[in-house]
Amino acid sequence: QPIPVNGAHRSTPMSLAWVAGSVRAKALARRRLGRTAIRELAASSTTESALHMLTGSAYGRDVRPGLTVEQAQHAVRAALLWQLRVLAGWQPRAGAELVRRLAAWYEIANVEEQFRRFAGEPAEPAYELGALATSWRRLATCAGPAQLREALASSPWGDPGGDGSYAVRLAMRLIWAQRVAALSPLLVPWAAGAAT
Repeated sequence: QPIPVNGAHRSTPMSLAWVAGSVRAKALARRRLGRTAIRELAASSTTESALHMLTGSAYGRDVRPGLTVEQAQHAVRAALLWQLRVLAGWQPRAGAELVRRLAAWYEIANVEEQFRRFAGEPAEPAYELGALATSWRRLATCAGPAQLREALASSPWGDPGGDGSYAVRLAMRLIWAQRVAALSPLLVPWAAGAAT
């Protein structure tokens, strides 16, 4: 079936792009761990045994033996981001925008780690957003909180109302939740819970 766009039906290429994106999404979903594997992972007696389980899964791209718990958590999130980037690449423009909105959480996480760097604290490496970035390329070059606020104010994120870590994190989370909730009424409770 052709996809209606602005009241008109597009020709087959648009339909094929949506079909290709849907096929890729289903393929990614089939690679998830599933309930049984998640229970086994949660019941692992050591971090190493959990890492061993993950290396043989879709998360094995980033997870490897010898990581700390914090490093493993970051690697699992990075593996998910990679899958979202792949999924977005298979989507038509509208589908890629949907994935970009969902993945904006990673940009928030990058900004949070940037505040740690500003304070001279240890920070996790930034997530590689690629085409899923909203404003990260510009935000990544900021040298301090005031410059970061200025960059946010002139981006789709808007002015956070302050340059402190709390003000920026809260503003970005609320904007993210609004954008995700606008995608579908089914996402409203999930977006509200995530923001909370």
